[in-house]
Amino acid sequence: MSRFGVRHPQRLRARPHGQRGRRAGVWLARMLLTLVAAACASCLMPPEYEVAPNINQPVSIDESKLAVAPDFYAWSGCDQPTLAFDITQALSNPDDDELTIVWLVNYEAGNQQSIDALDALEFELAVCFQPKITEGALQPNSIEVHVFDRKPKSLNNADDALTPIEGSDTTTASAKWYLAVEDRTCCVELN
Repeated sequence: MSRFGVRHPQRLRARPHGQRGRRAGVWLARMLLTLVAAACASCLMPPEYEVAPNINQPVSIDESKLAVAPDFYAWSGCDQPTLAFDITQALSNPDDDELTIVWLVNYEAGNQQSIDALDALEFELAVCFQPKITEGALQPNSIEVHVFDRKPKSLNNADDALTPIEGSDTTTASAKWYLAVEDRTCCVELN
């Protein structure tokens, strides 16, 4: 009751000084925090970029595109004096690197044998005149090609050519064929 005897409804209490300002400050802080979080989230998203073009792309041989598929073959005799192995259509060189191509007949590691052809996309094997060819149906001859997109350390012999350069980003591709030569007696007539 009041001094004058009039009943007043319950009075509203006055807020302590500065409470209204505190609520506005909290609201403003939340808004600023939301804006900062949105800005940082966009900074954390990785940018879109392409792979650097200076990375060495591998050289490859697509065996399905070879003129003669890598397989076992039998030499049909002197009516077919040379056999041609061609990798032109099957070779992929995405970087247009200068390639080193090494052709080997009956290669055995460690024998320091000579390279049969170098830097040729096609290799013609003259069965009658190739001294590395062996006779016998049970012992097939191997013809292999190795392609490097970097120059080997040395091309003195097959072992040196096939030795990888340490720390190099050289990529290689290869294909291999087998050829059975049962008899070369007809070759005497060609000599």
